[in-house]
Amino acid sequence: MGPSGLGIIIFILAMLGFFFNMGRTILRYWLKNQVRNVVSTVNPQEPLNEDELDQLMRWETNLITVYIIGFTALFGWVVVAVMPLLEASRWLLPILLGVFFLALGFALFLQVREKCPRCGFRIGLTSWPALPKFCMNCRVVFKKKEEI
Repeated sequence: MGPSGLGIIIFILAMLGFFFNMGRTILRYWLKNQVRNVVSTVNPQEPLNEDELDQLMRWETNLITVYIIGFTALFGWVVVAVMPLLEASRWLLPILLGVFFLALGFALFLQVREKCPRCGFRIGLTSWPALPKFCMNCRVVFKKKEEI
C-alpha cells in the first residue's frame, strides 16, 4: 500500500473520531436538557432486586463484548491494509470491515435498547459502554453495595 492508502486510512479514522465526538456532544446536550425537564424525586429509591441487577450486568457484559469484537475487527483491518507482508490476505479487508460495522451497529442497538427496570428511562444513552451508577430519571442505584 502506498502513501495514499495510508492517508485514506488515517482520514477514515479521523472522520470516525469526529463523528463519534459530535454525537457524544449532541447526546450530552440532549441529556442535560432531559434531566432539567424530568420531575423526579430526590429521595433515593429502594435498591434493585437480584434479577434486575443480573439483567443489567448481562446487558453490560454483552455490550462490552460486542464493542471489543468490533474494534478488534477494525484493528485487524488496519493491520492487513497497512502491512506489505500481508499482500496475500487482501481478501480479508471487506470481511473485517463488514464485521466491524455489523458489531458497531449491533452494539449501538444494544446500547439504546436497555431501559431502567423502575422507570423505563433509556440508560444506555447516559454512558458508554458501561452501566451508569444510577438512573438519571428516578435515581435508583444500579450497582451492588460491594461495587460502590
